[in-house]
Amino acid sequence: MGHYTEKERSIPIVRNADVVVAGGGPAGVAAAISAARNGAKTLLIERNGWLGGMATSGLVHPFMPSYAGERPINKGIFWEVVERLVAQGAAIHPDLTKMQTGYTGFVVWPHAHVTPFDVEVLKWIIQDLIEEAKVEVILHSMIVGAIKEGNTAKGLVLENKSGRMAVSGSVIIDATGDADVAHFLGAEYEKGNPTDGSLQPATIFFRLDGVDRGKVDSYIREHPEERHFQTFAGIARKNGEFIPSKHDVLFFYTPREGEVAINSTRIHGVDGTNVFDLTRAEFETRRQVRVLYNFFRKYVPGFEHCYITTTAPEVGIRETRRIVGEYCLNKEDVMSTRQFRTISRNAPT
Repeated sequence: MGHYTEKERSIPIVRNADVVVAGGGPAGVAAAISAARNGAKTLLIERNGWLGGMATSGLVHPFMPSYAGERPINKGIFWEVVERLVAQGAAIHPDLTKMQTGYTGFVVWPHAHVTPFDVEVLKWIIQDLIEEAKVEVILHSMIVGAIKEGNTAKGLVLENKSGRMAVSGSVIIDATGDADVAHFLGAEYEKGNPTDGSLQPATIFFRLDGVDRGKVDSYIREHPEERHFQTFAGIARKNGEFIPSKHDVLFFYTPREGEVAINSTRIHGVDGTNVFDLTRAEFETRRQVRVLYNFFRKYVPGFEHCYITTTAPEVGIRETRRIVGEYCLNKEDVMSTRQFRTISRNAPT
């Protein structure tokens, strides 16, 4: 499954483009916009009914630090998104979340320069950028195969409500997050920890409203060591009212008054490319949401009257396949903000 066989040659090619991007998450959106702005006829394929990937589908919040120390390391299209969010009052600029006393006032997390944002406005902004760049988009479409001639990728096979169809392109970009296209094409990839093959745990984000932030802030100022409420978590665990695999809680403020994003569910042993693992992860993490909701209301100051506003539409998967490319980005590349102008088979220039 996943290869374009002789039997499937009759599948209609419904679109031709210079560049076809698989996956409408942050990487795919940036790739598509960049290609279109450079004059390429561009087609973007996404399985959901909206764009944004884990930033929208997973409620992953906030955008994490955009600086190496005090030096900006993220710009480009990502920065355009941040600036538009800020301009619409839907994000806190990362310069304003710089830590001064160990607590930012926007996010309970020992980092500066994060960007809390409103996920619903993010959907609008991404759509605006895509339409302004004149990128054609096909939503609600699963990529189930790839077309290749020799060693060259030529297109993708899709499944959607209209049936099975194909799209072709001179350049195919795999931004699926799971290297699905690379896998279909037989390209080399890695998966999991090199030592034992284990994968990072899966998580589902959820959001609580009705939180008394003033009370939370006061408690943290008076008990700075309890920023993650380890003591309350320990008591709840002994009472069977917490997640066994967690020892604390991690939550972030959002731009909406009284709302927080919770990143405290956890499930191990999940392969995001295995549908049975994904199904188990959805059920287990949503069960954990219920446990954590009750924990916050019972134990944590400021959360006594909170209520759930939403859980992420899908469980968040941190890693699966990693494409083995011509060059592998390393820590020094990131920390030195290295500029890649051309690509060789061995190193950047």
